[in-house]
Amino acid sequence: MKTFAPHGGLIEISRHGRVLRVVGGGATNVEGIKNYLALLKPWVEAMRGTPWATLGIVDPKGALLTPEAEEFFHQSVPALSAAGRVAMALVCPPFPGSKILRRQWENIYAGSDSALELFEEEASALSWLFDRLRAHGVDEAELQPAGSANSGLP
Repeated sequence: MKTFAPHGGLIEISRHGRVLRVVGGGATNVEGIKNYLALLKPWVEAMRGTPWATLGIVDPKGALLTPEAEEFFHQSVPALSAAGRVAMALVCPPFPGSKILRRQWENIYAGSDSALELFEEEASALSWLFDRLRAHGVDEAELQPAGSANSGLP
């Protein structure tokens, strides 16, 4: 398979207690997903072995995955679950193509051990993630509000 320059994917990452908040967008290819996973790795390693969650925020301009990127992402989900991720909330505001992106994320998480829920706004998504983390024994003190971000590496 020919390799291309990375397109789309990660725009911003920060940590909020046991939640990784990632913002992504654009037309994303496999190389963009590989780049995203490489940038995510130190954050994941810092929480490995304890329950954590991902709050994914779709850039307001939108996002879509190539079919190859969708499949590669699907194959990467078990490794993230094995590292302790228990839930993924995707905030996907309405944009042309948002129905397609929602279906892509449902396909990515099909059959996974990590719960997925789709939202249109961040506060509801974060509340849902906190409920999932509490159900996995995460202490209330570790559920920091979004305003107390640690945007440096963990």
